[in-house]
Amino acid sequence: MTTTGLKERLQAFDKTDFERMTPEERSRFTLDLAGQIGSTDAELRDKLIFKVFFELIQAELIEEEEKRKLFRFATGPQGIFYKIKEADEDAVFTRAFASLWLALLLYSDRSKPYLGTLTDGLSETFLRYLDEEQDVRGFVDGKGWAHSTAHIADAIDEWFLHPACDLEQQQLVERLVATVCGTSLYTDEEDERVLNPLEALLSRGYPQERLIAVIESLPSREMDGASTEERWHAYLNTKQFLRTVFFRFKDSNHEAVAKAAESVLKQLKSH
Repeated sequence: MTTTGLKERLQAFDKTDFERMTPEERSRFTLDLAGQIGSTDAELRDKLIFKVFFELIQAELIEEEEKRKLFRFATGPQGIFYKIKEADEDAVFTRAFASLWLALLLYSDRSKPYLGTLTDGLSETFLRYLDEEQDVRGFVDGKGWAHSTAHIADAIDEWFLHPACDLEQQQLVERLVATVCGTSLYTDEEDERVLNPLEALLSRGYPQERLIAVIESLPSREMDGASTEERWHAYLNTKQFLRTVFFRFKDSNHEAVAKAAESVLKQLKSH
């Protein structure tokens, strides 16, 4: 289906239309959505495709086998790894919105399991993504939100709440923090979104001492090869992240995490 044809169809779409489709028509329809997941048309990508997919997931109208196919798509080379090592400035929209689809699929699996062993190795998949993603733009003029770091954080948030996810996630916790405190300047509240999965993990019993250790290690990070500008960006990102940690946890059961963030923030300001 052409972009124009899909857009017109979705503008008039109601979930009862999906209910009236045959299984074959439903499969083709979800594939059409997936095929345009990274459209540079912000209205089609965000307000139509994602909105419709969200509604179908919420209403449990997509068959389990179709959802398993979509999960494999989202975690594969046409989803969050789409052209991740290529110089294609528009490919990030596919990767970022595949992350949101992945978040929805994990959310739906928590209430009514269907993924089974497909989630095996998912933490490693997320680690690979965070290691390889280089395009961390937020809002892109003329094309809308990319927001890859925020979107993958949403997916990891759902994973950390998932019963198949154990609490041995230190490497992924460290990588999340390193990403949002990295050398690419973040300006679109990515720190807030990254903190959500960390808070989710703490809510399940992840030892707060492990997160505190990550926070306290921030001032001593090695930044060999980073330019002066990149070091400045990392400094600004780290300060913003620590402020967010402090205000998120200062009146919670994890006040010690807030105090650690406050202490490290003071260290940074004194240098």
